Amino acid sequence: MDQLQRWLLPTDSSSNLAAARACRHEGTGAWFLEGAGLSDWKTGKFQHLCLYGLPGCGKTILAATLFEHLQRTDLRLTVGFIFDFKDSRKRTFEDFLRSITWQLYGTADETTRCLDMLHSACDDGQSQPHPSQLASCVEAMLQSSRGASLVIDGLDDCSDATELVQWIRPLSSGPEFAHIKLVLTVRQHSILFRDISNATDDINYVQLDKHTIGNDINAYVTSWLEGSRLNWKYSQAQLHRIRERVIARADGIFLMATHGMKDVLQCHDYEIIEDSFTVPQDLIDIYRTGLETHSSPMERDRLFQFLVHAQQPLILDEAIDILATGTSHFREKDRIRDPDHLPWLYSPFLFTSLVSTPNGNSKQVHFINITAKEYLLSKPEFELKLASFSITRTCLVYLKSVKGSLEEVLRDFPLARRAMTMLMVHARFTENSNIFFEELYTLFQDGTRFDMWCRVFPNSGSQKRHTSNVWHQLFPNAMRNNVSPLYYTCKAGLFRLSRRLLEDGMDANAWSEPHLSAIYAASQEGFNDIIELLLVFGADAYEEYDPPCSPLQIAAENGHVHTVKLLLDRGQRKIEQELRDHALASASSRGHVEIVGLLLGHGADVNVRIGSGGNAFCEASRNGHVGVVEYLLDRKRRDPTLEPQGRSWDDAIWAASVGGHDKVVQLLRNERLCLAASGGDYDMVEALLNEGANPNTSGRGQRNALQSAVDKEYAGIVKALLEKGADPDGRGRHYTSALESAVNKENLELVEMLLEKGAKVYTYMMEFYERQSWHRGQEILHLLREHV
Repeated sequence: MDQLQRWLLPTDSSSNLAAARACRHEGTGAWFLEGAGLSDWKTGKFQHLCLYGLPGCGKTILAATLFEHLQRTDLRLTVGFIFDFKDSRKRTFEDFLRSITWQLYGTADETTRCLDMLHSACDDGQSQPHPSQLASCVEAMLQSSRGASLVIDGLDDCSDATELVQWIRPLSSGPEFAHIKLVLTVRQHSILFRDISNATDDINYVQLDKHTIGNDINAYVTSWLEGSRLNWKYSQAQLHRIRERVIARADGIFLMATHGMKDVLQCHDYEIIEDSFTVPQDLIDIYRTGLETHSSPMERDRLFQFLVHAQQPLILDEAIDILATGTSHFREKDRIRDPDHLPWLYSPFLFTSLVSTPNGNSKQVHFINITAKEYLLSKPEFELKLASFSITRTCLVYLKSVKGSLEEVLRDFPLARRAMTMLMVHARFTENSNIFFEELYTLFQDGTRFDMWCRVFPNSGSQKRHTSNVWHQLFPNAMRNNVSPLYYTCKAGLFRLSRRLLEDGMDANAWSEPHLSAIYAASQEGFNDIIELLLVFGADAYEEYDPPCSPLQIAAENGHVHTVKLLLDRGQRKIEQELRDHALASASSRGHVEIVGLLLGHGADVNVRIGSGGNAFCEASRNGHVGVVEYLLDRKRRDPTLEPQGRSWDDAIWAASVGGHDKVVQLLRNERLCLAASGGDYDMVEALLNEGANPNTSGRGQRNALQSAVDKEYAGIVKALLEKGADPDGRGRHYTSALESAVNKENLELVEMLLEKGAKVYTYMMEFYERQSWHRGQEILHLLREHV
């Protein structure tokens, strides 16, 4: 079980539940737990429940309260997930699926079997499941359960919320999920709120506003005042007045009440509170006031720009060094003396949280909620291109100050790794500035400093899904000291700097391993201008590469259509067949339909098996890419050489079945049924019908299975199809009916079969056949007249 958990890497929401529990005042949510909204949901009047309200109104705390309440009192299984924009492991639809899969695992024999099958389908844990496979696995687990409540909090914090809502849609209305009850929380007035409303009618909405949670905020503020130093400083009448003002202007938003109480603490006496204390009317007022009144706007903006655009949360020590880095120098003496004071210095935007890392506990710096980040992004100075200049400048200044041994750098310069990572991300937007360009060029020409970079950033050979450093994703194998600086500039998309290095004589083909070449790096990221540049300087993109690690393969895998086209066009006479075949399998496995078409157009073979895996059909089926499977079937109809050979059909159906991709399974079975019916393979037709193939399918060739069998006069197959429910009047696209085909074939047996199953005889048919004369025509005409 531990091995399975290490493979799945599920996210644990218990830390979010614990944080919500710590913030919850005793009695919070009692109105909801005892109210009609929840009661109607529990008794089945509504299948689903949606809690909605403005940002900061306490949705997460209420959702956590309900989750724990259901776990204690409900006989049904309760599982849940809290999306958290502050935690990179709790932002995506895939994070959600992994967590729910693990929570459901072991709750019943069938749920255990579902995940075990998925593990087997992924080469017994040697590869990671595709999100579509995880989605199918969760659906199968939920279907097999006796009943479950699924609590999903913070839909607005999900980075790919559209995919989540698309997945929720059938779950909320499909008859096969009638025993599954959803609890969702979403921001009022958001697009997601509208999408959920369109997904199902069987849902009860509970709005969180001052009318519903007013008592909770009242109790929260009262408790805070009683426990604060204000309790002995002011009279009861004054405390009562302060409480009323905070509650009134909070207007149903817990977060605003919290800020109001902080503002009260900053007032030295009651007269100041009465005369000048005001709680802003909404969160935007809070943030606007916070920006306008801050004493050090340059430092503030610099820190916020890093926070807005960092892909991983900042460690507190990193934030301290960002603030201590000026426009021209970094000085240790400029570090904040009391780091824990940072949230107060940058209120109302920031807070810190304690997290566990392999090196022990550390504090992370976050925006207090996603609304704060969204507000900053609405300001020009925090937009990507403008912020990139400030980030690049700060990183360059800081990295110039880095010195000492590797151990000293890691100990004394906590921002070093982050600075190099973000420099290589944001320098692309600034390298056209001559000042930044020359500084970047100097850094890459400094052999000692470059060697330090390669040693500071650890090897990322780990295949774990979640990594703690963006460098792992951007610059693999960075510990290798023989990696060319050109590799990094091409990987980061630095065209001007790459050209300068090449003009200075740097070898375009310098690499120790194929995946560490400059052109491989540029192909991986889809930087076509850099690929063109490298080719001009003699870079080899074809002959020296093994198929699994060629530039063409990585570009196809990552979905870079124009890069694939560029490499195909520039290497028509150099690309070996094996390179094209590997690229086709990679594109198929990732669902890149347009790239599949490009590669087929350049001679890639759809039937070639790649290593221990399958061919293009099998790889697309294994990962549930319906679009690719449909495209390959359509191409097969136009080009018979693309017909799956040997065991390809069986392998593809098995791969899709194990992955839980029912739509692909059905698509392949239906297509094969048409082919088997047309080819006279009775045993295959019978087996496919017993496995659930649709007897009325038209396949991708437009002629349906029954028509194909009648046209070839396979009476046994016609009978099998009719007995399984084939429509005797069904017409494929642009084809006549099966009865017309049987009459045209003058096959009395088939005509009798079809008429017995209810095939209709139309007047226009009789008028046509009356004018014809066949060897056996009179007997058939007699039958037709009886059924007009």
